Amino acid sequence: MLDVVLITAGLIALAVVLLSVRLLCGKRRFVHTHIDGNKALNRQGIFCAKEQDRAQRRHNGLVIREKKY
Repeated sequence: MLDVVLITAGLIALAVVLLSVRLLCGKRRFVHTHIDGNKALNRQGIFCAKEQDRAQRRHNGLVIREKKY
């Protein structure tokens, strides 16, 4: 039973090390996966839902103005 636990823990540790090789040896930063970080989509006019919602509310004169902090 202890052998199975040790083998499993070793395999998990090996998987974590192999999955983090690029982060540890590469640019040392995470890949930006949010849509705001994608320049090609921004050039096409595609933005995140928050930005699109904010733009739609900005042009509507009937809405209640939100406080800016």
